[in-house]
Amino acid sequence: MNNNYQIEKEFFRPKEAAQFLSIGLSTLWLHVKNQKIKTLKPTPRTTIITRKELLSFLYSNAL
Repeated sequence: MNNNYQIEKEFFRPKEAAQFLSIGLSTLWLHVKNQKIKTLKPTPRTTIITRKELLSFLYSNAL
């Protein structure tokens, strides 16, 4: 997926969010479980994460 497209996206599915953060999908779910990344559930089978949430996570975990 083109990185420019990802920067412009407002909502990400978990797989896309993991790619955006350059982490594995299981690591993403670990951060969700530990409440470091908040998700939205528009339907019972759909999980999305906002770009704002991902950027907030990146900035708060910068070295």
